Amino acid sequence: MAQETVAAKLLSDPMLADMGLLARCLTVAPESTVGGRVFKEPDDQAQLSLEAYTARLAFILRQLPATKPGDDQVLNPRALECAPEARALWTAFYNETEAEMAEGKAFAQIRSFAAKLPEHAARLAGVLTVYGTRDLSAANIGADAMANGICLARFYAGEALRVHGAAMVAPDRALAATLLQWWQKQPERRLHLSAIYQFGPNAIRAPDVARRMVRILEEEGHATRLPAGTIIEGAARKEAWELVPD
Repeated sequence: MAQETVAAKLLSDPMLADMGLLARCLTVAPESTVGGRVFKEPDDQAQLSLEAYTARLAFILRQLPATKPGDDQVLNPRALECAPEARALWTAFYNETEAEMAEGKAFAQIRSFAAKLPEHAARLAGVLTVYGTRDLSAANIGADAMANGICLARFYAGEALRVHGAAMVAPDRALAATLLQWWQKQPERRLHLSAIYQFGPNAIRAPDVARRMVRILEEEGHATRLPAGTIIEGAARKEAWELVPD
């Protein structure tokens, strides 16, 4: 748990993003309920459900982890396979997610997280499967568990779009301004993508980052995209832009 300002710094940290840490986190940021928290008497059924959930977690935590024979210091978890129906659901979700990571699609701005979304779905399905097995001996992930895992993964993708997107707005604007200042000092007003991320500011040394920054400059009217195939530095360039005069 973190305060909003702290979380914003964490979620917009480029080093953590490059390390892949943020892509492995399932983040949520519920809207505040302050002002609407009217007192309600405890719900008996909700209390029973909470007690059952607590008891189940306690049972799982009391179990000794599987270790390698002859060495109880080395973990040896068993494989949890997917039933054919579950694998078909997962494969369809994988293909759907991959398509949504394309430029201009829903997951383009959270590409690093989305790339791990099918993995998250499978892991969540595995957790649900083991949780729901009385003696924790489940051997296969079924279709229902996979469908629920995918449902949860989609929810976290929506949260990532909302939370990560909001956190990245201010840092991206600042980085785009840095790129603009650097570009205005260059002798050539027309630049191609590789020149920007190879020779531009240190914080813009990746194609995806450079492309995102230039897109902001386009939106703000500082740069215009040139037709694909425009000749710059003696070669046809697929992605190139021209700086708009002040």
